Amino acid sequence: MFTAIVLAGGLSRRMGRPKQQLVYQGRTMLRHVVENLLLSSVERIIVVLGYEADAAAASLTNLPITLVCNPDFATGLSSSLRRGLSALAAEVESGKKPVALDGPEAVLFALGDQPLIKPDTYAAILAAHQVGKIIVPYYAGQRGNPVLIDRLFLPELAHLQGDVGARALLRLHPEAVLPIELDDKGIVQDIDTWQDYQLLLDEQ
Repeated sequence: MFTAIVLAGGLSRRMGRPKQQLVYQGRTMLRHVVENLLLSSVERIIVVLGYEADAAAASLTNLPITLVCNPDFATGLSSSLRRGLSALAAEVESGKKPVALDGPEAVLFALGDQPLIKPDTYAAILAAHQVGKIIVPYYAGQRGNPVLIDRLFLPELAHLQGDVGARALLRLHPEAVLPIELDDKGIVQDIDTWQDYQLLLDEQ
């Protein structure tokens, strides 16, 4: 059992517009991310929206996912992490036990602006959980996303504050980190600026 939490609620300050809604090959970048995750072996997908949430939600119609709005998106990435974990806890059976004791084996934290990641890449990261607790993908020696985190560490994530993501956990538990090298440049290609987007269009 694996859950994917897609973080897609940021302000897109560097882009100047909601980057998750930019179109690539006829679909929004965010929809690409979600549809590729649906082709992997995750059991549930929770998408955390924030800035321009209604427009983002409209691009994800007819998909078997849970949409969550983070009203505190402006405070930083950790608020979206917490909102996603809260939604996960609400979906876990009775909802009375902590997620770490009655939830998925691990949670895959994906970004809404990485449309090029292949379904096989997600599958490889999930499979690595058999030998590691925190799985961090690399391409050509460069650290990328998404990161898979064992359920034992989810309570710590739920207490993060500010504009920090799962990488804060990596510094706290280096002994649990398993780096894996993957042949997928998409894991290091965030579409943060208009130039990044133009390069993406040029490559299609």
